Amino acid sequence: MRYNYDMKRIGWMLFAFGVFVFVLFKTVENFQEYKELKREDESEPMTAVVYEKTAAQDLLYGKTYYMVLLNEKLTGKVAWNLDIGQRAYVEKEEFDKLEIGDAVSGFKIDGTFHNREDLKGEYSSYYIGLAFVSIYIFGYISYWLSKVKFVVTFFQRMERKKLFNSFLGFLLYGLFYGGILIGLLFGFYYMGQMVMNAYDKYSDEGRIETTAVVTDHFADRNLGRYADSEYFLALSFENQANETVYLTKEVTSHAYYAYKDQRVPISYSEETPYKIYLQETSWKDVFQIMTTNELMMYYIVLFITVALIYVFICWRRFKKTGSYFPVKKGDPPLSK
Repeated sequence: MRYNYDMKRIGWMLFAFGVFVFVLFKTVENFQEYKELKREDESEPMTAVVYEKTAAQDLLYGKTYYMVLLNEKLTGKVAWNLDIGQRAYVEKEEFDKLEIGDAVSGFKIDGTFHNREDLKGEYSSYYIGLAFVSIYIFGYISYWLSKVKFVVTFFQRMERKKLFNSFLGFLLYGLFYGGILIGLLFGFYYMGQMVMNAYDKYSDEGRIETTAVVTDHFADRNLGRYADSEYFLALSFENQANETVYLTKEVTSHAYYAYKDQRVPISYSEETPYKIYLQETSWKDVFQIMTTNELMMYYIVLFITVALIYVFICWRRFKKTGSYFPVKKGDPPLSK
């Protein structure tokens, strides 16, 4: 039995070491690619012609992503299916100024046009990935450092000093509760964005109603447990100035199958024609939105918030009455 236990332990140690080497190798490799990308960032300037302007709008928050098409054959396609070099993200201010036939500035990387917004997305992906893999690297190194006698002795000596214990306790509590607070703040921020989007949808102020043509559609079906399927309709319509507006709208699966082969009744504001809403919303649409994984996370945020408020109320009551529960009038005082 002891032999089997030792062999399993050695096996897990070798596996952990193999994962550490692989993660470290990939981290170094990605860092070299990142440095190469940064080096090429401004090494070869390049311009591309704007063939069409389009936008993409998400489902829950109504956030609009503005982009220009760099190939005339891509007009009316689902924007999320286009690769770097086929489209370029731009800020709204630049988007409003650009006209068909204008040139956008960028850089030639691996023979493909990239602009600043494309590079920001790639840099962000690198930083997020680095932060994720660093958790394992830090944990693995910390584990083996805890086996070194000098390190253990050093921390044992520091532990005897009350100042160090107080600082360490403050740091750990700060990280724990600070992490919870930041997570809740982010949750409420995005919930606020979602509520504002719902308010805008049902606000009739300055709304223009029309019908849009479905020029393309795409369903990204995800059968996994932790990711939602996504459904997109590429739409085109004429605004009040008789200009054709192209955009991609994320919708529920019910709306996708209801409209993917026919015209879609929409409403929009003259000031923001690239932010549209479907005129008709059924209970199936509401149910599908309310049961998405993202909404489930918000339900957890609300539950944690209510639980923390309840704990705070109980703690305040205990400080005043010595009991976590309400004390009825006439009850004997609690012994302290």
